[in-house]
Amino acid sequence: MNCCGPQNSKRVGGTNRLFSRFSKSYAKSFRKQGLEKVQQLLREGVLRGTSAMHESKPTPADRPGQSKPQNLEILDIGCGVGGLHLTLLAENAAAHARGIDIADGMLAQARDFARDMDLSARVNYTTGDFVDLADEIPPADITLLDKVVCCYENVEELVRLSTDHTRAIYAVSRPRDIWYMRWVFKTQSWFMKMFRFAFYPCWHNWTHVHDQIVAAGFAPVFQDRTTLWDVAVYRRATATA
Repeated sequence: MNCCGPQNSKRVGGTNRLFSRFSKSYAKSFRKQGLEKVQQLLREGVLRGTSAMHESKPTPADRPGQSKPQNLEILDIGCGVGGLHLTLLAENAAAHARGIDIADGMLAQARDFARDMDLSARVNYTTGDFVDLADEIPPADITLLDKVVCCYENVEELVRLSTDHTRAIYAVSRPRDIWYMRWVFKTQSWFMKMFRFAFYPCWHNWTHVHDQIVAAGFAPVFQDRTTLWDVAVYRRATATA
């Protein structure tokens, strides 16, 4: 997860501790239930997007990837315990993944899952804030931002740098732009700022975020939603297999 607000060491350290505290419950959920609904939709959209790159029919959501890994790289920003990119690797939808998260505890769980799934040789993990580390991170074919754009105050910079790092598929989930989600986010943000929490959620102009992604050279190839979240997957117009 990325951190909202000023990126000072105290705030980053507090966010690290906060999300690390939740890492075991996230891991327990993935171990027990697999991908949550939003991640299932992101997975489906990524598979459709990569299928379009090969000018073939979309891969059905219940069919694993091809037997030989596609020669694609995944960049998972705010990767948490790694469930989404590890699932895509296990299905051979990509050959390699790099996960970035601000919480050491999340990445510790991701490494454990990678080992248990025999995927350790195909993953790298980096602790920190993607925006701060962007110059050190190589580009990838597929970028995943699952519930990350609502965790970063300077969302324009996050989108600019992450789209710059994306050669083909850009997959993002964000809160639905409906009154009760706006109320929940803004109320929670006010409360957490008032009590000086290290982390607080951020509400943005989601139409502007979409327009920024499109302006960076991407077009939507998949859209869906749950009760609370919108999922959109984009493909760069010049993407090639």
